[in-house]
Amino acid sequence: MSRDKTMIGAIAVCGVDFGWGSAGKISAILEEIRDRGDMRVVMIGTALGRPVLLNAQVDVWVEDWPTSDSELRQLMRDLDVVAALVILDPYAASKLESVGIPTLYIDSIPYVWTMADFLPTAVSIYCAQRSRFLPEAAEAALRRVSNVTWIDAIVTVPVRDAVVDRELAILNFGGMHSPTHVAGNPVYLSLVVMPVLKSLVSAGYRRVEVCGNLAMADLGHGPEALSLDLHVNPRSHEEFMALLGSAGVLLTSPGLTALLEASACGCPTVCLPPQNLSQIFNAQRFAKAVSEELVVSWPRGVVDSDRLDKVRGDGEGAALTFIDASLTAIDPESIHADLSRQVKDSLSAVELSIDWQGLIRESGNQGALEVADLLRDLAVLGPST
Repeated sequence: MSRDKTMIGAIAVCGVDFGWGSAGKISAILEEIRDRGDMRVVMIGTALGRPVLLNAQVDVWVEDWPTSDSELRQLMRDLDVVAALVILDPYAASKLESVGIPTLYIDSIPYVWTMADFLPTAVSIYCAQRSRFLPEAAEAALRRVSNVTWIDAIVTVPVRDAVVDRELAILNFGGMHSPTHVAGNPVYLSLVVMPVLKSLVSAGYRRVEVCGNLAMADLGHGPEALSLDLHVNPRSHEEFMALLGSAGVLLTSPGLTALLEASACGCPTVCLPPQNLSQIFNAQRFAKAVSEELVVSWPRGVVDSDRLDKVRGDGEGAALTFIDASLTAIDPESIHADLSRQVKDSLSAVELSIDWQGLIRESGNQGALEVADLLRDLAVLGPST
């Protein structure tokens, strides 16, 4: 496709520093923007998913947010920013809008929020990924937003290789950083890594690609003694897509973007226990759309669901703290046998005839295109000041 030489201006892009889901969405949207060739990309903040966005075509990287409104306003002028794209960072979206930059905000998990959560109600466009699942608490929270636009899932659709390696498994933890784990989540790894790897060996898998912001040492003691060709590295979005295209199975903590991308290409998938609140809901969506047999849950007593429901009333942050404390209190050895049994059962269920595309079918896959169209319209209008 020929590039349009008439440039509209630059768009500022950022995502919440929580996991790697927003980096995956940014990558998918930037592909659409790049194909049009009429907007430059300014990425603000790089702690989030820099390895995922390794190959993204970004014109300018701004490492840190300006400390004042006046500095942010001047930066936007200097870089000729005419609009902004923000994924799941309500404070950044509100800040950009307040200095006159029309902002498109993406809410990929609208079913998580309650009235205690802050939402950027004043943004120019509020895009929420559609879901059949929307609790009453979330509906009430979203009523504060007057201009919600429901969109398809934002995904890159991987190409499924005709020749699949049945001995290759992907073990995906994604970006394990969060407000409660700035660098990673060693507690979660200590609970799930060995049960999963041992189950994969028993099921006949011989090569495992471990994806996430972690290194081999983060897996702890034990993996080196297993009969596995084990590789541990952060992957760019393109590299992860290529793995999805050829793997016999994906075992993943239930981040929504990974589940949707796997569903889009029909990669057999097993949901591991959730790391946080949104992943609890994501696993429930996956169970309904695909199969309950493919969801590995925390054993009874690990996370008290009744108490969690009450804590959620104080917002996502309170729920994250509760989940984190619950997992930290567990002796890994006490639940390894239960998790191993569940993983083995799920790997057996992978061999059944399952509609792997059920999740993406109910979500749609045109979100990146829809966002690119809306963002271009916003950019043409330009800043308000």
